[in-house]
Amino acid sequence: MHLKNKKSNSAGFTLMEIVVSTTIFAFVSVAMMTMFNYTLKINRRSEALRQATQGMRNFVEYLVKEIRNGEVDYGIVNGNYVVNSQPPGTDWPAGYCGFTATPPLTQRACAGGGTCFSSLYPARSNKLAFINNDGERKCVFYGGNGSDTAPQPDNVFSATNGTIVQELGSSVNSRQVLNPPNFKVDNLMFIVRPTCDPMAKCIDYNDSYPKIQPSIQIMIRFTAMLPTGEKVTINYQTAVSINKYNYPNQN
Repeated sequence: MHLKNKKSNSAGFTLMEIVVSTTIFAFVSVAMMTMFNYTLKINRRSEALRQATQGMRNFVEYLVKEIRNGEVDYGIVNGNYVVNSQPPGTDWPAGYCGFTATPPLTQRACAGGGTCFSSLYPARSNKLAFINNDGERKCVFYGGNGSDTAPQPDNVFSATNGTIVQELGSSVNSRQVLNPPNFKVDNLMFIVRPTCDPMAKCIDYNDSYPKIQPSIQIMIRFTAMLPTGEKVTINYQTAVSINKYNYPNQN
């Protein structure tokens, strides 16, 4: 009886049991670490994407605020060309907004008298000139044509290394890239309505005032480079109505 109890007290795990237990523990540990790393990667990607989206939203909101509280710069006011000096001259500052020194405007006598102008903006544009609430003449255009601040040619709305550039109308040297450095602009388009200055008679509106409250539709496609090394495409579209209502002949 004494020997039987002694034998029972000395019993333990066999080598096979230890090997099996260790193997199961190793598999479970590896699975848990893999799941942890995967979850951590998803969290990092989600946070990076959230920050990228917020950065894009902040940029667009800045642009919308500048435009909404100002007015579209059509190049003429009440039949006079706008110039960055007094009295008004016959051209814009050289290179302003990617346009040539003289805006691509034509003028002729209206059928009913007075002077009529052609549209400055095409149906779709990759540039937008505006005057902000402080009276500063500014321009936003699609850049990246050879350098970050060089304008893309007219009617080019997509580029591999596109940027959004702003400049003051008084100085070409004031150009600066607006979009964050981890963003590339794959596509940029402005749709300006009306295409003519509401304060002047327009050839393209039957020699009359457009009678349209100015608005701008902005369409942008960004590629965000995340810290994880991934690239994420973000599409953004919004419409901006100008808050300035002192345009003539709206009835």
